[in-house]
Amino acid sequence: MLLRVVISLFIGASIFLGVLGQDWESAEIETKTAYKAFTKTEIHAKVGMKIGLGSVNVTLKGYTVDCVKRVDANGFFDNAITKASGFNRSFCFICSAGRINQEFRQAQYRGVPLPIQWVAEYFTLDGELIRWGRSYRTAGWFANQVLWTAVPVWLIANILSCVVLFYAGCMFMVTSVFMFVSLIIWSTIKWGTQPLSIPFEDGVLYTHYGSSFWLVVSGGIVSFLYGAII
Repeated sequence: MLLRVVISLFIGASIFLGVLGQDWESAEIETKTAYKAFTKTEIHAKVGMKIGLGSVNVTLKGYTVDCVKRVDANGFFDNAITKASGFNRSFCFICSAGRINQEFRQAQYRGVPLPIQWVAEYFTLDGELIRWGRSYRTAGWFANQVLWTAVPVWLIANILSCVVLFYAGCMFMVTSVFMFVSLIIWSTIKWGTQPLSIPFEDGVLYTHYGSSFWLVVSGGIVSFLYGAII
């Protein structure tokens, strides 16, 4: 009985964390880059990016090249800053087609660091076969809907496990089908015409599947095997 509860909770947790998670894809690079516009100041920065079903989150943490002093990315550069700190900015792209463009312009007006703007700008492009924002938004929307559909099916499977175990097994297998379909949608539609790659001075920021993606994969496998065994 305890094993059944643990397995069911793991499947449910993988669904909810997949829907709400911000790490379906992630990328990170260490590079030398300008910190803000109209200045020659450069920083050694660690730029990170995490893409969820509804938004992209960009982080920046680094220090100056000359003074080896930390950068506080919440404001403009200050040579007196010595405390380690970072910047975290999330751009929503699933709410509406123009939402990320609006947030990107607002970030520019507020003086968000250039590396953050450089990454976010790639999701605002929509032309010349460069449509990462459109493909990620479409894939995220459909994957989100399909994954949410797995929730009531999972609940029905838990109810049936206390009534008719055979039908509960069938519903757990159906739950896994919805989870796998969401993964297929994300893995195919999101690429658009070409993979996302963001060049920096010391390398290229390539994305790879993150923890949220693999959690849904593992949850789907467990759900299918559990249903098949039942």
